[in-house]
Amino acid sequence: MYAAIPGRFADDFNKYFARGIAATGLTNNAGFYWEDFTACGTTAPNGWIAGHSGTGAFSRLLAGTKGGLIQLTSGGTANGIGEVYTENNIVSSALTDRFYYATKFSVTTTIDAETRCFNGLYATAGTANAVTLGAVGPISATKYVILYDGNYSSSTTGLTSTVSVDTASHIGEAYCQGDNVLRGRFDDEAELSATQSSTATGAYAVIASARNQATGAVRTLRIDWVLCIFPR
Repeated sequence: MYAAIPGRFADDFNKYFARGIAATGLTNNAGFYWEDFTACGTTAPNGWIAGHSGTGAFSRLLAGTKGGLIQLTSGGTANGIGEVYTENNIVSSALTDRFYYATKFSVTTTIDAETRCFNGLYATAGTANAVTLGAVGPISATKYVILYDGNYSSSTTGLTSTVSVDTASHIGEAYCQGDNVLRGRFDDEAELSATQSSTATGAYAVIASARNQATGAVRTLRIDWVLCIFPR
């Protein structure tokens, strides 16, 4: 059994942790990773690595917020990337592992067909599936997407939500029961699902990225928290 977490994160954590355990069937053999971004360095959250490129950047202590948020921006030059990722892998396969990933995030700038602003799981070696949640313009410039089947920077396969892209905060979930089927939702909508087809060849860490691709305009992602449950 796991003790409830107190404090600001408690309501979300306890709700989505219980939901993740139920969705995956993981119990005493479950490990979990959660981050509410109250401890950050100047270039990345503690325990994360910066992978910025071009005019991309990371911010903390955001003016006008209550704290505990991080922000990634692409900058205003084309092919800008604001990106951070965890130092350790936490899921061995997004296809055959039981796992659950949830996040509270917002995309605070306009998006277009080039935009990729998301967070989730990505393979640190090989070409295994990425499973990321957020705004993925090549799939939909108006609805949130759970991207899968391919590299997070280039895949155009995803589960398209009924939830419209705007600047408000949203909660996304993605999970697998070890059966190669990806399931998920945004904001408690009806469950989305699809069979994954990419071959898993590497373990997965957590990534967050804001990319403008060929568009020379700022794209911004803010993240309040992430939670991942996985087998130990």
